[in-house]
Amino acid sequence: MGWMAKFHIDVITLRTFLKVLAHGYRADNPFHNAVHAADVTQAVYYFINSPGLRDRLTDVEKFTAVIAAVIHDVDHPGLNNAFLEKSNDLINLIHGSSGTLERHHLTAGLDVLFRCDLLKQMTPEDREHVCSLVKELVLATDMARHGEFMEKFNGLHTNGVDWSNSGEFGAMRTSNLNISIKAGSIRNT
Repeated sequence: MGWMAKFHIDVITLRTFLKVLAHGYRADNPFHNAVHAADVTQAVYYFINSPGLRDRLTDVEKFTAVIAAVIHDVDHPGLNNAFLEKSNDLINLIHGSSGTLERHHLTAGLDVLFRCDLLKQMTPEDREHVCSLVKELVLATDMARHGEFMEKFNGLHTNGVDWSNSGEFGAMRTSNLNISIKAGSIRNT
């Protein structure tokens, strides 16, 4: 894919990003840890390179899907959203009761992304696109919204929506990316 060359990412910056991010995953969490992140990232990479998607997604969308996959559960405390809400946990107090963990992962992941300056050589438009899509994809992992995403995905495929860029990213492409990260995350639970 040549993303490092295309987006002018040097090896040291990428290595730093991945190391800092890996340390952000809690080693004492038996499931939502760095191994899970790597597994989901591999699954998303497979999905975005499948014959049905590889020629329909832009390089920025593919790159972003991989970034979202690698950060999607960073700093997971090993508890679910309902528990965090009922126990008045600080994470819930900060991020609210809708998609609490997903918002927490997004915040922690974007913090690492920007501290490591992984996107520094991208155009402002591409950086904005990456950040918007990372947000969409990480928040899509909230199982409380699973039915909503499945209904949208099935509706788009049933109605035969055009793959062209209609709207900000193209409804069909974004929906397929949402399902890719969701499927990668829940496939081994």
